[in-house]
Amino acid sequence: HASSPPIVRDAWVSMASSAEALAVGMGAQGAGAFAASRAEVRGLERRELQPSQLAPTRPASPSASVLAMGSRAEQREVSAREAELQVLRAEAGARRREQRALLERVGEAEELLRQLSGSLRGLSAKAEARSDDQQAVLQASQRQIGAQVLGLRRRLARAEWEVSEKDEEIEELRGRISGAAQRVEEQRAAV
Repeated sequence: HASSPPIVRDAWVSMASSAEALAVGMGAQGAGAFAASRAEVRGLERRELQPSQLAPTRPASPSASVLAMGSRAEQREVSAREAELQVLRAEAGARRREQRALLERVGEAEELLRQLSGSLRGLSAKAEARSDDQQAVLQASQRQIGAQVLGLRRRLARAEWEVSEKDEEIEELRGRISGAAQRVEEQRAAV
């Protein structure tokens, strides 16, 4: 590890991490395959590459064993990528289904909102009409009560006038009675 150039070391660590993450996603079956491929990756990691193999000025001619290992590693990488692609497709499908379900719920909620809005407008119109009716009834009742109060005040004023007239008549009659009682006393005294 320490003697390998940093670029080589980073590339192998990255490849090992990708393979490990893929194996975790594949479950128990993938874990066994991963253990074997990790050992192979670590074995490859220990091999030192020449600088010309890292950044060649001209294409290097790899040996047959390197090609075989490369093709096996590439096959594993392709298998790993295909498994990862299947997982991603399954996740995408689940998200699409979830999105459709959420869109359906949003549509249902909007429809319910439209229905409730219509009901609310109807109730509001009824309440306003009822309020207007009640206000009209109260105004008519107020006018009627006002007319009755006015009539009662007139009757009261008439009754008060009649009472004052009666009081005057009573005073006049008392005066007559008192005068008559005096004459009767004078006549008794004269007799």
